[in-house]
Amino acid sequence: MIEVMNIPVTQICPSPRNPRKTFDESAIEELAKNIEKQGLLQPITVRLKSKGYEEIDEDTAEVVIIEPQYEIVCGERRFRAYKKIGSRLNGYNEIPCIIRDMSDDEAFEAMITENLQRQDVDPVEEALAFSLLAENGKSVDDIAAKFGKSNRFVLDRIKLNALIPELKELIKSDDLPLSGAMILSKLSEKDQKGYYKNYHKGSSVNEIKRFVDNKFGIITSCQFFNEDGFSSSYPKCADCVNNTANYSCLFYEMKGKEQKCTNPECLRKKESDYIFYKIMQQADILVKDGETLDFGKSVVIYSAPEPYWNDELKKKSNEFLKRVKNAGFAVVDPHDVFDSECFYKENDERITKMLSENKIYRCISFNNGYGKPYYSVKFYYVKKHTATGTCAAVDVRSAEIDKIKSQMKRNKEIAVENAAKTMKEWAQSKKSYPAKSSELSLNERVVFDVMVLRGCSSEYLESIGIKKHDVNDKGWIEYVKNNQSERMHWYREFIRENLTSNDVNFYDYMRRCQIMIFSEQYPDEFSKMNKKILDSYSKKETSLKGKLDELEKA
Repeated sequence: MIEVMNIPVTQICPSPRNPRKTFDESAIEELAKNIEKQGLLQPITVRLKSKGYEEIDEDTAEVVIIEPQYEIVCGERRFRAYKKIGSRLNGYNEIPCIIRDMSDDEAFEAMITENLQRQDVDPVEEALAFSLLAENGKSVDDIAAKFGKSNRFVLDRIKLNALIPELKELIKSDDLPLSGAMILSKLSEKDQKGYYKNYHKGSSVNEIKRFVDNKFGIITSCQFFNEDGFSSSYPKCADCVNNTANYSCLFYEMKGKEQKCTNPECLRKKESDYIFYKIMQQADILVKDGETLDFGKSVVIYSAPEPYWNDELKKKSNEFLKRVKNAGFAVVDPHDVFDSECFYKENDERITKMLSENKIYRCISFNNGYGKPYYSVKFYYVKKHTATGTCAAVDVRSAEIDKIKSQMKRNKEIAVENAAKTMKEWAQSKKSYPAKSSELSLNERVVFDVMVLRGCSSEYLESIGIKKHDVNDKGWIEYVKNNQSERMHWYREFIRENLTSNDVNFYDYMRRCQIMIFSEQYPDEFSKMNKKILDSYSKKETSLKGKLDELEKA
């Protein structure tokens, strides 16, 4: 028979190891009211933490009784509700308890078991509990069997522990679907924070999956894939722990033929090392620094970064360039020393013929033109006025002049880019600007109208003579200034364009905007459309209810 004792609430404390960390105060208050009406129907379970004893107060020489202390094993919600009642009513200074003799591990497992058997168990707390059990030596099979779950379910929950606190809070508030959270859990802390920073309420699982896929590297698309053993410095991707294909249970959301790497930084470094490895394989035939471009050899080529490359791409590209130069190889800009590129493939017999005739030169490129590392063999036509029988480009002075001119042009572009970047930072810092209450100035109105036009469709803009994606088009501002009478057309096209965007499917306020405009401007058509949709809905609803009634009666 189980013995129940009344223990003063002052001698009881919650366990710091309890995996349940959050308590709904409104639910605690509701439980307290039920206990007031019906009494405590189920005692809490505690264990002895420290025995009571007597000691002599050194100052007063009086005997001081130290009461025994107990730790809650099961029933912290009931304990909190009981204390809440005791704060406003007499007679609740003691609570019925079952005292168990338990070790730390036994008590811990009992706490977890009680918490995970609740109907309203929090997935995040469930994840923590499973992880703690695993850390205490329980296998996935043991955990799954104990709680009647599948191995996959347990593994899914454990993965949630890798989430940053901000994303865990989104799960608790039902703003992040569990399946999406499990996908996000495979990202690094930095990438999770990046997702949270740009998070949009109502993001679908497919949107989250696309975000994560972009953060992973696709192994099968890497150039080294068929030569994965090129370097002993790296494990083969086929055997690597970061390959999603090796953990189908953990990464079953990412099914498909593509093998993906959860450590993209390592993958990028491996790809870069492979390209350098390919270059070094041809060291004997590559032009060295200070040598002329003798026919029969090959040369490493590199073009200056394009304006649209981001800072990270520019940095990585320049780092690789420095690496090649440090290895002693000449690096030339093909636009400085050659004519146009010859696009025949390396194994084309026409290439062989032109090489023998010293009409083209073999070149090694280490990027794909968009800043990404990529090894390729290219061929360029030799400039006729600089070529000799033995050398592809001997007029160094002419090449240097062309290079300086190119640098001067680029220097001007850099100045424009830096000015735009500085003013962008300025705009970000001027938090007080929106607080200005004065009417818009003439320049402000012009800028606003330009931005409205920028948000209109390409088709509309072309109809008024503006090319939306022409970055060098200088006619926007002039058009706005000279056509102010057309402003209402721009505004309404802007509204129409935005009400056709995909955003309306995800944001309630955008759908409400649709209704406001179409019901006001086209009431008859709106009414017909609305009736058609409602009729279709009613028919389907009636059909489904009929099927449901049949099943419930069976």
